Amino acid sequence: MSSAVVTRLEAIKTSLLVSLATETAYQEANGARPDYSLDGESYQWAAWREAVLRKVGVIDGLIQQEQPYFHASRGKP
Repeated sequence: MSSAVVTRLEAIKTSLLVSLATETAYQEANGARPDYSLDGESYQWAAWREAVLRKVGVIDGLIQQEQPYFHASRGKP
């Protein structure tokens, strides 16, 4: 991956975390949102939060794969 891809992944991660923080702040101020169905679509806020956290974890893994690996040694081999 190029640094441009890593930068894009970091932007996506930031966007997800902002959405999560905004929703969390809303629910703390106003109480938990109820789960509901509308026109055959189901909305479950706890499942949404878990999905966002899973996506952030996957993105973290992709970013870490692109980070250089260093092994520090204090002694002679």
